[in-house]
Parts: sequence; structure tokens; C-alpha cells
Amino acid sequence: MHHKLDLIKITNKDAGTSCDPVKFVLSKEQLPGDKWTGKFGDNSLVIAKQKSKSTTFKLESPTTATVGKKPITLGVNPESHPKKTFRIFYTV
Repeated sequence: MHHKLDLIKITNKDAGTSCDPVKFVLSKEQLPGDKWTGKFGDNSLVIAKQKSKSTTFKLESPTTATVGKKPITLGVNPESHPKKTFRIFYTV
């Protein structure tokens, strides 16, 4: 197994005067293959307006992974808003 630890930073961009803190839920959307695993240090973050919080994402690739740059798709879903996806990359 190969390991990679990424720091994921989420920012609450709400700017209104009456904005409450928002709960953001992180998810794994697509890994490069069935034998790949990924885990967030914390997949649920409550963030005040105009503030940021960070968590980690630990990725494990199988020893049989082919050499190259692999896309990992993650999601962030702020409560009461649609989920957004983003990509990070892992090089074997």
C-alpha cells in the first residue's frame, strides 16, 4: 500500500449579517479503483461565516496500482445547498 495525506480546507463564504454557522459534509465521490481507500480525518465541519476549517484526507492505493497521475473526486455538501465536487490528484 502507498499512502498520501492531503490537507483539505473548506471556507464558508456566507457574508450576510444574519448568517449562522453552516455544517459542511465531505464525501468520497470517486477513487481510481475498487482496492483504493480514502478516509477523512473529520468529514463534518461546522464553519462560521467568512471562516475556514481544515481536515485531512488519507488515501491508500493498492500495491498493484499502475504508475501515473490519478484523479480523486471528493464532494462537499453545505447544509441547505447543493453538493459541489472537486478533484485532487495522487501520483503513484
